[in-house]
Amino acid sequence: MTRFLSWLVWRAARLVTRLFYRIRVDGRQHLPETGGALLVCNHLSLIDGFILGTAVDRRVRFIMDEGYHRRPLIRWFARLMGVIPVSPTQRPRDLIRSLRTASDVIREGGVVGIFAEGQITRTGQMLPFRRGFERIMHGLDAPVIPVCLEGLWGSLFSFARERFLWKWPARIPYP
Repeated sequence: MTRFLSWLVWRAARLVTRLFYRIRVDGRQHLPETGGALLVCNHLSLIDGFILGTAVDRRVRFIMDEGYHRRPLIRWFARLMGVIPVSPTQRPRDLIRSLRTASDVIREGGVVGIFAEGQITRTGQMLPFRRGFERIMHGLDAPVIPVCLEGLWGSLFSFARERFLWKWPARIPYP
């Protein structure tokens, strides 16, 4: 039942994103149809995982900041989608456990998505990458696929104009 519900939510999310966002995917062939992989992406807005997860044809288990993961509605959706919570302030043992979970998903043939900057940009510019993705891939023979999201800076869910959610979108569908 959970697997079906997860699939149903993913399909609904895909429909919603197609209605409100123009999504173009270049290089889709770099994501293997089977086997593990790590998607390493920039982070422009709160819905980047939502957009990326619906733009590819495989289930992606994202790594999410535990602060967001604890919020009731997000927690339900995140659990359903198999999100791996991680906190930059947690004890090293807990952080290693979260990264090991991500490694196990890849080792078992799954796809993991990580926003290597570790936070949403406040300026629209890419931030330095943190080292979590290196630790996830240690000892694995799976592709690391760089992903670049463009056009989401300035959307309702970004920090453009130093405001988050309190601005009207420039247009719909966006961008």
